[in-house]
Amino acid sequence: MVPGILKIVLQSIKFYRKPVLYQVLIIALLSAVITGSLLTGRSVRASLKKSASERLGNTGILISSGIRYFDAELAQRMKDSAGINCTGILEINGYCQSLSSQKGAFNTHIYAVNNDFFTFNGDDSLIINQGEIAINKRLADYLAVKPGDDIIIRFKEISDIPADAPFAPAKDAGKSVVMRIGTILQPAYTGNFSLSISQIMPMNVFMNLSDLENEHGKSLKINRLLIDKKNVSSLSKITDDFKRDLRPADIGLRLRRVKKTRQTELISDRVFIDAAIVKEISNLLPSSAPVITYLGNRFMAGSRSTPYSFVSALPLSIYPEIATGDDIIINKWMADDLSVNEGDSVEMYWYSPDSLNKLIERSNRFVIKKIVEMQGIWSDSLLMPDFPGISGRESCSDWDAGVPIKMNEIRTKDEAYWNKYRGTPKAFISYEKGKELWGNNYGPATALRFPEALTEKEIEHKLSGSLDPRQSGFTFTDLYGDAIKAANESVDFGTLFFSLGFFLIVASVVLLSFAVSSYFDSKREQINTLFALGFKNRWIERLLFLESLSIGLIGCFIGALAGYLVNILITRALNSVWQGAVQTDTLDAFISVVPVLTGFLITILTTMILMMIKIRRYLNTLNRKEKEIHRRPSPRRNLLLLRYSFILTI
Repeated sequence: MVPGILKIVLQSIKFYRKPVLYQVLIIALLSAVITGSLLTGRSVRASLKKSASERLGNTGILISSGIRYFDAELAQRMKDSAGINCTGILEINGYCQSLSSQKGAFNTHIYAVNNDFFTFNGDDSLIINQGEIAINKRLADYLAVKPGDDIIIRFKEISDIPADAPFAPAKDAGKSVVMRIGTILQPAYTGNFSLSISQIMPMNVFMNLSDLENEHGKSLKINRLLIDKKNVSSLSKITDDFKRDLRPADIGLRLRRVKKTRQTELISDRVFIDAAIVKEISNLLPSSAPVITYLGNRFMAGSRSTPYSFVSALPLSIYPEIATGDDIIINKWMADDLSVNEGDSVEMYWYSPDSLNKLIERSNRFVIKKIVEMQGIWSDSLLMPDFPGISGRESCSDWDAGVPIKMNEIRTKDEAYWNKYRGTPKAFISYEKGKELWGNNYGPATALRFPEALTEKEIEHKLSGSLDPRQSGFTFTDLYGDAIKAANESVDFGTLFFSLGFFLIVASVVLLSFAVSSYFDSKREQINTLFALGFKNRWIERLLFLESLSIGLIGCFIGALAGYLVNILITRALNSVWQGAVQTDTLDAFISVVPVLTGFLITILTTMILMMIKIRRYLNTLNRKEKEIHRRPSPRRNLLLLRYSFILTI
């Protein structure tokens, strides 16, 4: 390199500063578009990861029971036995309203938690006192409330029994509690906690689980178990640990002794026991036998009728005297009421939900096989499931059976039977027939009975740690892994906006080409002077290359800085007018070395390739000898170029 060439480059740039400025601005625009697009892609993914981290806190694996509930002690048991840091919560949806402004917020996420929830998420200082709640900043801003204000929280009745299950009590509008705001949580302090996949910032309420317990007068269960991501080795190990610690009581299965038969039976808080659980227990304890008890609307024999009677379908393995097929056994009270004898027929009517869960009255004719006295196994009131709207009621007129009850059909003798015998079934059929008539999506049994030889302790020991949690409605999800994977595999907005800015990039390259040509034309006298002074083509080419490189570096540097501004503008647009593209309003503009460096290199390479082409063409033009030939442009060639340009533009 000839000494002094850098000085010549600087003086040349200074002398031709106006055309140099045009090139710098065009290169800066080109660099800003490319760098801004790449930064936007990185910002979207970084924002999604940040949002996932804020939403999940320290949650790694989620164990969910869906719409079911399980015992909160299971969380403590997993802590003690497996050394796993976990916490249990009750997640429900509800509605909040400010008492002062009366403004309400629908679809509010309500989390009933113990104080270890915040310790689990790394905050040992936060405690929710009884009677107080913590809400996140978004809900506070939406309701325009502050600490110390009171709000109304409304949510649906919490029950183990699904609302559309047979004989589920009719639901009221829900429960309402008035709570005082103790703390407003920022996003960085679990304020935006969410277990859903939505990127929309939630409106959250955190309350003490004991407040709900006091509200309902009994200990509530939970429906979510959060496992710390630091303790997660594998999803299969967590599943195995959970299964090992799972007991029947955790999923609402209770054992009780039946005095009338000296048997032990297993019943469910959900009334009906799932088919999968029935099958699983039958495999573990082959001597178990399912029982299903149903409410009949009425029994009819001729013109006589007995209203609202329970009927039990019993297994032959434990009740060898039970009728089979369309035979039925009735007790003497019903036989006297209907004035029937053995061998007579009775018609039974009951409500059954159809595919749309609409109640349809169905019927079946039975032949009386036997009439039994109200004693021994035929006077077992525990055969009636613990229907919440029926059990414990003082009279039949107080029933809330979840089906239409015709009060005018209930007689004094029916009330007397209820007062004396409660839900003791008046009729008995075979289990297979009962399953055919009354089996439903919620389970084919209301109880599982075991032979007298099996004790409660033996049954409990056999079932504990053996029940598959998935068969009980539990799901296991690597929530943190899925959230990060979703963020990494999200739409590449860098490529997207790079594509959307394609025409702007092409336009910048075309403008730069014109600007460079104009710049070189203005330097014609300078280059000719250098030729006259004896400088070789290679030296002049280096001079022009260094000038172009200096201009390109300045333009790319300015453009890289401007790219961050482009990133900010695009990010704001994605949070507002373009929100439908990302389904979130929580994106932040991030600065990152890799996309800035990538955009810088792409722009400088593109610029220098264009510059080298222009430099060589320019020097070749200066070296070409002038000939006295006038060349007319080819109309055909121009027409072809015009057509190709038109097609390329489309």
